[in-house]
Amino acid sequence: MSVTDIRLEVGLPNHPKTKRLVRLLGCAGPWHLIKLWLWVAGNRPEGDLAGMTTEDIELLVDWPEEEGAFVEALRSVGFLEGTEGSYVVHGWRDRQPWAASSADRSVAGKWAALCRRYGREGAAQRMPEFAARMPSASERTAASMPVAAERNAESCDPHAGRSPSHADRSEAHAGRRDPRCPDSDSDSDTESKDRTSSLRSDSSPETTASLDPGITPPAAPADRADRRAERLAQVTRDAITAFNESGLVKSNGGLLANVSPGVGQEKRRQQVAKCLRTAREICAERYGGATIVPKFWVDYFAECSRDPFLSGKTGGGRTHESWLPDFEFLTREATMLKVYDRASAEDAA
Repeated sequence: MSVTDIRLEVGLPNHPKTKRLVRLLGCAGPWHLIKLWLWVAGNRPEGDLAGMTTEDIELLVDWPEEEGAFVEALRSVGFLEGTEGSYVVHGWRDRQPWAASSADRSVAGKWAALCRRYGREGAAQRMPEFAARMPSASERTAASMPVAAERNAESCDPHAGRSPSHADRSEAHAGRRDPRCPDSDSDSDTESKDRTSSLRSDSSPETTASLDPGITPPAAPADRADRRAERLAQVTRDAITAFNESGLVKSNGGLLANVSPGVGQEKRRQQVAKCLRTAREICAERYGGATIVPKFWVDYFAECSRDPFLSGKTGGGRTHESWLPDFEFLTREATMLKVYDRASAEDAA
């Protein structure tokens, strides 16, 4: 499904990044940024510009000024991440979810059309990879059981949908069987309850609750969110500690400013959260588990200190010689991937 528009936040003109971009490029800078976003939505809807050079990007937005200035400015203020040939639009999936999911919607639409024309089995033959991600027939049956059980209970209930009459009450007291509900007598009731109990024991909490409205499914642990928040805070503290103890910072002979362990923690937790997926994958590859251990950060910042650009020794390039990376820049997902790829290449050499 093609993308015909994008979202623009009302605060874009007054955003600090936009103001810095205007300082660097003039008023034309944000306009060419919007042109880039529009092109990305229509051509690279996931926000990944892999394979594109600085020249490619500036040509597609008709950048008229100094070559390389537009892309360098976008990188310096944070609208663009990565390096030559592996640029990524910062925060694209979060800010443009409709565009980013266009490919998924297209595949889902194709699947639905094939199902209508050939049935599910025929569609699975034509789209086997997508079919493998779909729930099986048994899973779909299990998912529909609560609804079916409720409908069956209603059809077997002689009082469903109407007020009990005197005859109904008399029939109930007399233990008469309802012809629509073969298990309504006392012996069958016991057997039915046994079957229901067995079904509940093998069902998920949601299924159990649907079969018996009197049973409340167990709630998720109340402190789960707290545990996640504390874990993120701990990982962030580990990262800050490793950064401040690395050779990157001034206190250890480097060029970068130390990170305060007590100021701006919420912002830094949000920043670290953006690179957790990549950090976990690297830990699984390097340390034998997906848990982000403190040693990961120590090794990571040690690798950063070996890079002339990431350590600040080469500055920010032409026209931005005084620019220096910081903790936020080094904990970007794109930066982390670059460091990992370089280290892996060196290990393999």
